[in-house]
Amino acid sequence: MLGEFEKCVDFQPTFGAANTCQYIIEQREGKACGLCKKQDRYRCLFDSRPIPLSHSSVQDFLSCHRLYYLKHVVGIEIRPSQKSDMLKAGTLFDAVTRIRHGQDPKVVNIPGTIEKEEIPDRVVGIIKSINRAMRDLDIKFPDGEVQHEFWKILPIQDLDGKKYATGLPAEVEVHGFLDVKQDGGFIEYKCTGSPDRYHDARFLASQAAPYFMSDETLDWMDVRAVRYPALRKGKGVDEENDESFADRVYEDIIRRPSWYFPGWNKETRSFGKRFYRSEFDLEEYSGRFRHILREIHEARLMNGFYRNDRACNNLLPGIPCEFQNPCWYNKISETIYQIREKKIEVADGDWGE
Repeated sequence: MLGEFEKCVDFQPTFGAANTCQYIIEQREGKACGLCKKQDRYRCLFDSRPIPLSHSSVQDFLSCHRLYYLKHVVGIEIRPSQKSDMLKAGTLFDAVTRIRHGQDPKVVNIPGTIEKEEIPDRVVGIIKSINRAMRDLDIKFPDGEVQHEFWKILPIQDLDGKKYATGLPAEVEVHGFLDVKQDGGFIEYKCTGSPDRYHDARFLASQAAPYFMSDETLDWMDVRAVRYPALRKGKGVDEENDESFADRVYEDIIRRPSWYFPGWNKETRSFGKRFYRSEFDLEEYSGRFRHILREIHEARLMNGFYRNDRACNNLLPGIPCEFQNPCWYNKISETIYQIREKKIEVADGDWGE
């Protein structure tokens, strides 16, 4: 049972370290880790060491400190059966583009993704139609390193040499993935109902900045945002089946490619918008990451993961937060939520995925 998350009933102190539990995973690839060995736990609630930052975790913390705590410390997430079709479509589209850029289909494992994420046939048909249209429109997918992982170290000493919090670490790790890294730049893909927002540098800045900070040789970013079809199934005596609906989606995409692929260029067989490194204030965002690490560190020391009530029903424009029940009632429903998968192995083999 997931149950309450405000305390850890399994805490077992080790000899000589009163605040260290025997279930904690100390290291991962030489880095401080702090995850829990138990299957029904994610991160040690008593461990105060810094957690690596990412674009998504920073955005969660800025939106609501309580949201950050639930997702990145307690480690809860929405079960696949409860996710929206849009999220599932984005996951499947990501898999398709990875194959388009040359990643081994066996590694991507689209059938496994469909099964694991419980993606309905209608959504599968829509992504198949998008993929089919990209093929028939001869959209180019240049070579590059797919899912390039990066770790960027930012020294905290740059904060004027001041000691802002007890035990504040000397540096912060920023972690992330580039969809496709190329010489001098990278490509990012999105599948969304509102692709035009991804053509706004202000909307992209918080994501683009850490990506550019990860590598000084990166000078540009191509954002390829695909519009998720808003078509609905036809109604009549016989409900339109998934196959017929997918065919109609394909025909609509072929008829107006610039609508589904904003920035469509018939001559170059490409789409999207290019942004340059100089368009983003990387120094400002570098400082932001340093201060956010300090704020998270202080929150863990002082139990400062308070909720932002104004974000409950408007986490994103018109989109409510999906974690309101566990946030307000300190209970986690197992039918709706699950603990995040820990992609790590332990040498003694007492647990694993």
